[in-house]
Amino acid sequence: MHKLALLLPLVILMSACGTFRSHRLPMSAVVAPQSFASIAACADERGLQVSEFDDSIHVRVDETAWVQYMIQVDAYNMVLIVDDKVVPPNEIEAKFTAVKTTGDEIFQCALGHMNLSGPSTGNAPVAGPAPAPVAAPVGATATCSTLFTCYAALARDLCDASASPDCRTSFEVKIEGNDDDACKDAFKEVPMLVEPFKMAKPGFVIPVECK
Repeated sequence: MHKLALLLPLVILMSACGTFRSHRLPMSAVVAPQSFASIAACADERGLQVSEFDDSIHVRVDETAWVQYMIQVDAYNMVLIVDDKVVPPNEIEAKFTAVKTTGDEIFQCALGHMNLSGPSTGNAPVAGPAPAPVAAPVGATATCSTLFTCYAALARDLCDASASPDCRTSFEVKIEGNDDDACKDAFKEVPMLVEPFKMAKPGFVIPVECK
């Protein structure tokens, strides 16, 4: 909890300098720190300033905007900050769109550096079969039951035997089985969730279990 206590003042400090928006990233908070070095490298390739902390890494896009990749409790979020004291009100939306594009590009670049899908060649030992998907809890709503089935199908199609544990962790449902609204929101995020894995699976199509 002490890390969270340090993190929240940092968000407040930065938001005091502008308005912010948060987007959840398709990566477990447990493995998120492993992405920091790759994010720093990808930002450096673009000539951008980087500041790294225990639970976050911040990229300065320009003099009016930052992208912060932050671990917040059990979520890994991309927080966009725009200085609304400098950017005119009628340009804020366009600025957020541009900053999010930069943030997404850096995160995609970092995932490529991390190679989430694991090695496809070489003499590395082959991992055992993927663990069986977790069944929907008793009493789960119809939507939440379908979400469990969808995530199991995504893990089946995207995480082969050579995939790193990070891949399967990304498709663990962390929603209470009777929280129908949260399950509906999770369905809306499926396209974003699978986007980083498409680099390793060209032509991937979202399985019918998720439609």
